[in-house]
Amino acid sequence: MKFDRSYKIVPLATWPRAALFRSFRSFDDAVMTCSFEPDILPLYRRAKACGDSFFLMTLFAIAKAMNSVPEMRMRFLNDEAVAEYEVVHPSTPLLTADGENYRQTTLPYFPTFAEFALAAKPIVEAVRRGSADGALRDEDLPNIFCASCVPWFSASGYVPATFVRSQDVHVLTWFKMTAAGTVLVNSTFNHCFTDGLHVGRFFSAVAENFARPETL
Repeated sequence: MKFDRSYKIVPLATWPRAALFRSFRSFDDAVMTCSFEPDILPLYRRAKACGDSFFLMTLFAIAKAMNSVPEMRMRFLNDEAVAEYEVVHPSTPLLTADGENYRQTTLPYFPTFAEFALAAKPIVEAVRRGSADGALRDEDLPNIFCASCVPWFSASGYVPATFVRSQDVHVLTWFKMTAAGTVLVNSTFNHCFTDGLHVGRFFSAVAENFARPETL
């Protein structure tokens, strides 16, 4: 499967955040973790009413929010070069048929839920059947973010595992919907690219997508 890998170089000479980028680049670990608890009940009701997957609709709502903030699409090319990708694709653990194991799988991002679901559903089913092949994964794809669903329990806090210190791949987890219709969304961000302002924009976009799923 082909994934969009296109990007543009962020010119450090004119980038307003260049000084902050270099400052945080010197940190031993520039990863920060933030959480918020938006209302997800409208999205849940929409998914059930339309016969859509609550999981895939939630994942897309998050992916759409991630792609709406340019800083969330930035990654290291090397120590002194930054890429802003056209899109970032969600990499998510999908349960296999035994319900005990999972396969980390990258799903291609599309700008609408209809397009995304059309591409994602066959992949999800293939993983469940155990018939998915290597084409559904791209270990070298740089423009991804990791998004995991933990549907077995609600949570009020979480500290995710990290691949490497100061990793530039955002790692996001959402948990079981509470009785009040809210859900904990936890994510890591690299401070080289993002500050509280950008995280706030992302979280606001997630909340908007959850509140107005008919626009996805």
